[in-house]
Amino acid sequence: MIFPNFIIDEKHLTPKQVLFFYEIPVLFVCNNDIGEFFLAYCADIDELQYSIAKVEKQSLIQMLDNEISMDSLFKKASKKWNANVILFDQACTAESIECFEEDNLPKKGAIYGSLDPEVEKFLHQIKFNNSFEVKHILNAQFILNATCQRIQRKNFRFNNDSDIVEYSIYYRKENIRSKEKSTMTTKLSYKKEDLICAALC
Repeated sequence: MIFPNFIIDEKHLTPKQVLFFYEIPVLFVCNNDIGEFFLAYCADIDELQYSIAKVEKQSLIQMLDNEISMDSLFKKASKKWNANVILFDQACTAESIECFEEDNLPKKGAIYGSLDPEVEKFLHQIKFNNSFEVKHILNAQFILNATCQRIQRKNFRFNNDSDIVEYSIYYRKENIRSKEKSTMTTKLSYKKEDLICAALC
Protein backbone atom coordinates (compact mmCIF):
# COMPACT_ATOMS: atom_id res chain seq x y z
CA MET A 1 0.00 0.00 0.00
CA ILE A 2 1.34 3.44 -0.96
CA PHE A 3 1.10 6.34 1.50
CA PRO A 4 1.75 10.07 1.25
CA ASN A 5 5.30 10.94 2.28
CA PHE A 6 4.64 13.66 4.85
CA ILE A 7 7.40 15.81 6.36
CA ILE A 8 6.67 17.72 9.57
CA ASP A 9 9.31 19.81 11.34
CA GLU A 10 11.90 18.35 8.95
CA LYS A 11 11.03 14.81 10.04
CA HIS A 12 9.35 12.12 7.96
CA LEU A 13 6.19 10.53 9.31
CA THR A 14 5.96 6.75 9.22
CA PRO A 15 2.49 5.26 8.50
CA LYS A 16 1.43 2.83 11.23
CA GLN A 17 -2.18 1.85 10.59
CA VAL A 18 -4.85 2.56 7.97
CA LEU A 19 -8.21 3.26 9.58
CA PHE A 20 -10.18 3.90 6.38
CA PHE A 21 -9.25 3.14 2.78
CA TYR A 22 -11.04 4.14 -0.42
CA GLU A 23 -8.76 3.87 -3.46
CA ILE A 24 -6.13 5.63 -1.31
CA PRO A 25 -5.50 5.80 2.46
CA VAL A 26 -8.18 8.24 3.63
CA LEU A 27 -7.69 8.07 7.41
CA PHE A 28 -4.52 6.66 8.94
CA VAL A 29 -2.18 6.88 11.92
CA CYS A 30 1.49 7.90 11.66
CA ASN A 31 4.47 8.14 14.00
CA ASN A 32 7.55 10.32 13.89
CA ASP A 33 11.01 9.12 14.92
CA ILE A 34 10.35 9.75 18.62
CA GLY A 35 7.07 7.84 18.70
CA GLU A 36 4.58 10.71 18.71
CA PHE A 37 1.19 9.99 17.13
CA PHE A 38 -0.32 11.81 14.16
CA LEU A 39 -3.69 11.31 12.49
CA ALA A 40 -4.03 12.09 8.77
CA TYR A 41 -7.33 12.57 6.95
CA CYS A 42 -7.80 13.05 3.20
CA ALA A 43 -10.33 15.88 2.92
CA ASP A 44 -10.33 15.82 -0.90
CA ILE A 45 -9.56 12.55 -2.67
CA ASP A 46 -9.36 14.16 -6.12
CA GLU A 47 -7.00 16.96 -5.05
CA LEU A 48 -5.17 14.82 -2.45
CA GLN A 49 -5.58 17.39 0.30
CA TYR A 50 -4.79 16.05 3.77
CA SER A 51 -5.44 17.36 7.26
CA ILE A 52 -2.87 16.19 9.80
CA ALA A 53 -3.13 16.44 13.59
CA LYS A 54 -0.69 15.61 16.35
CA VAL A 55 -2.72 13.56 18.83
CA GLU A 56 -2.19 12.07 22.25
CA LYS A 57 -2.18 8.30 22.45
CA GLN A 58 -4.98 8.23 25.01
CA SER A 59 -7.16 10.45 22.80
CA LEU A 60 -6.51 8.16 19.83
CA ILE A 61 -7.57 5.19 21.95
CA GLN A 62 -10.76 7.01 22.94
CA MET A 63 -11.57 7.70 19.29
CA LEU A 64 -11.08 4.06 18.30
CA ASP A 65 -13.20 3.01 21.28
CA ASN A 66 -15.94 5.37 19.99
CA GLU A 67 -15.79 7.51 23.12
CA ILE A 68 -15.09 10.70 21.15
CA SER A 69 -15.85 11.68 17.56
CA MET A 70 -13.24 11.78 14.82
CA ASP A 71 -13.62 15.50 14.13
CA SER A 72 -13.28 16.38 17.82
CA LEU A 73 -9.92 14.61 17.94
CA PHE A 74 -8.66 16.80 15.09
CA LYS A 75 -10.07 19.97 16.64
CA LYS A 76 -8.49 19.48 20.06
CA ALA A 77 -5.09 18.47 18.65
CA SER A 78 -2.14 20.44 20.00
CA LYS A 79 -0.66 20.97 16.52
CA LYS A 80 -2.30 21.00 13.09
CA TRP A 81 -1.14 20.93 9.47
CA ASN A 82 -2.46 20.89 5.91
CA ALA A 83 -0.70 19.03 3.12
CA ASN A 84 -1.31 19.09 -0.63
CA VAL A 85 0.08 15.87 -2.05
CA ILE A 86 1.25 15.86 -5.68
CA LEU A 87 2.55 12.29 -5.94
CA PHE A 88 2.60 9.69 -3.19
CA ASP A 89 6.23 8.80 -3.84
CA GLN A 90 7.38 12.42 -3.45
CA ALA A 91 8.11 14.09 -0.13
CA CYS A 92 5.41 16.55 0.92
CA THR A 93 6.15 19.20 3.54
CA ALA A 94 3.03 19.92 5.60
CA GLU A 95 2.04 23.52 6.36
CA SER A 96 1.35 24.42 9.98
CA ILE A 97 -2.08 26.00 10.63
CA GLU A 98 -3.99 27.37 13.62
CA CYS A 99 -7.24 25.48 13.03
CA PHE A 100 -8.95 23.25 10.49
CA GLU A 101 -11.82 24.31 8.29
CA GLU A 102 -14.95 22.24 8.88
CA ASP A 103 -14.92 21.02 5.27
CA ASN A 104 -11.47 19.52 5.81
CA LEU A 105 -12.53 17.27 8.69
CA PRO A 106 -14.60 14.10 9.06
CA LYS A 107 -18.33 14.67 9.40
CA LYS A 108 -19.19 16.52 12.60
CA GLY A 109 -19.97 14.14 15.45
CA ALA A 110 -19.20 10.99 13.44
CA ILE A 111 -17.64 8.17 15.44
CA TYR A 112 -15.18 5.69 14.00
CA GLY A 113 -17.51 2.69 14.26
CA SER A 114 -16.73 -1.03 14.35
CA LEU A 115 -13.14 -2.23 14.12
CA ASP A 116 -11.84 -4.63 11.51
CA PRO A 117 -9.32 -7.25 12.78
CA GLU A 118 -6.25 -5.23 11.77
CA VAL A 119 -7.43 -2.06 13.50
CA GLU A 120 -8.50 -4.05 16.55
CA LYS A 121 -5.00 -5.54 16.74
CA PHE A 122 -3.46 -2.07 16.42
CA LEU A 123 -5.71 -0.73 19.20
CA HIS A 124 -4.66 -3.61 21.45
CA GLN A 125 -0.99 -2.86 20.79
CA ILE A 126 -1.17 0.84 21.63
CA LYS A 127 -3.29 0.12 24.71
CA PHE A 128 -1.02 -2.50 26.23
CA ASN A 129 2.46 -2.03 24.78
CA ASN A 130 3.62 0.41 27.46
CA SER A 131 6.96 -1.25 28.21
CA PHE A 132 8.85 2.07 28.30
CA GLU A 133 6.57 3.58 30.94
CA VAL A 134 6.37 0.33 32.90
CA LYS A 135 10.16 0.02 33.05
CA HIS A 136 10.38 3.42 34.68
CA ILE A 137 7.74 2.51 37.25
CA LEU A 138 9.53 -0.71 38.15
CA ASN A 139 12.94 0.96 38.25
CA ALA A 140 11.64 3.69 40.55
CA GLN A 141 9.96 1.17 42.84
CA PHE A 142 13.06 -0.99 43.07
CA ILE A 143 15.40 1.94 43.76
CA LEU A 144 13.14 3.17 46.56
CA ASN A 145 13.22 -0.26 48.19
CA ALA A 146 16.93 -0.95 47.70
CA THR A 147 18.85 2.31 47.62
CA CYS A 148 22.01 0.70 49.01
CA GLN A 149 22.25 -1.96 46.35
CA ARG A 150 23.93 -1.57 42.99
CA ILE A 151 21.91 -2.86 40.08
CA GLN A 152 24.01 -5.01 37.74
CA ARG A 153 21.52 -6.23 35.20
CA LYS A 154 17.79 -6.14 34.57
CA ASN A 155 15.69 -8.53 32.55
CA PHE A 156 12.29 -7.16 31.63
CA ARG A 157 9.72 -9.36 29.89
CA PHE A 158 6.49 -7.84 28.64
CA ASN A 159 4.32 -10.25 26.67
CA ASN A 160 1.12 -8.99 25.04
CA ASP A 161 -0.30 -12.52 25.18
CA SER A 162 0.06 -12.78 28.94
CA ASP A 163 -1.64 -10.97 31.81
CA ILE A 164 1.50 -11.12 33.95
CA VAL A 165 4.64 -9.00 33.63
CA GLU A 166 7.84 -10.60 34.91
CA TYR A 167 10.79 -8.47 35.98
CA SER A 168 14.09 -10.00 37.14
CA ILE A 169 16.75 -7.83 38.78
CA TYR A 170 20.34 -8.94 39.32
CA TYR A 171 22.28 -6.74 41.70
CA ARG A 172 25.40 -6.73 43.85
CA LYS A 173 25.05 -6.34 47.59
CA GLU A 174 28.06 -5.16 49.58
CA ASN A 175 28.45 -5.43 53.33
CA ILE A 176 29.80 -2.07 54.51
CA ARG A 177 31.81 -3.56 57.42
CA SER A 178 33.25 -6.75 55.93
CA LYS A 179 33.36 -5.48 52.34
CA GLU A 180 31.95 -8.87 51.37
CA LYS A 181 30.11 -8.80 48.07
CA SER A 182 27.34 -11.09 46.95
CA THR A 183 25.16 -11.27 43.88
CA MET A 184 21.44 -11.29 44.52
CA THR A 185 18.46 -11.92 42.28
CA THR A 186 14.98 -10.54 42.73
CA LYS A 187 12.06 -11.65 40.60
CA LEU A 188 8.89 -9.60 40.57
CA SER A 189 5.55 -10.37 38.97
CA TYR A 190 2.86 -7.81 38.32
CA LYS A 191 -0.60 -7.89 36.85
CA LYS A 192 -0.42 -6.10 33.53
CA GLU A 193 -3.64 -4.16 34.11
CA ASP A 194 -2.21 -2.64 37.31
CA LEU A 195 0.95 -1.49 35.55
CA ILE A 196 -0.93 -0.07 32.59
CA CYS A 197 -3.21 1.96 34.85
CA ALA A 198 -0.17 3.33 36.67
CA ALA A 199 1.66 4.10 33.42
CA LEU A 200 -1.26 6.07 32.01
CA CYS A 201 -1.86 8.16 35.15
